[in-house]
Amino acid sequence: MKRIGYIAAREFTATVMTKGFLVGLLLFPALITLTVTVTPRILRQRSVPVTGVVAVVDPTGRVTRELRTTITPAAIAGRRDELARRALAVAPAAVRDLAGVST
Repeated sequence: MKRIGYIAAREFTATVMTKGFLVGLLLFPALITLTVTVTPRILRQRSVPVTGVVAVVDPTGRVTRELRTTITPAAIAGRRDELARRALAVAPAAVRDLAGVST
């Protein structure tokens, strides 16, 4: 029985001391740690709010009037709501149920 223990210990040591085993032993936890730390940062990327002044050169005055009404926050929100309403109208019933929209 003692000889079997010696053989098992020698086989275990021979397997554990290989380069591949040691690299895998160190690389796997490092990859898990990297994944756990980097993934949330990638998924949480926030876009920088765009601020500034828009200059429009329009000697006729036709474009400026339409542009002012189109880029107001209320107009943008209205278009966004309309697009969401259209998307939900053609969505399957299960998606509408998840969104809390009744038809």
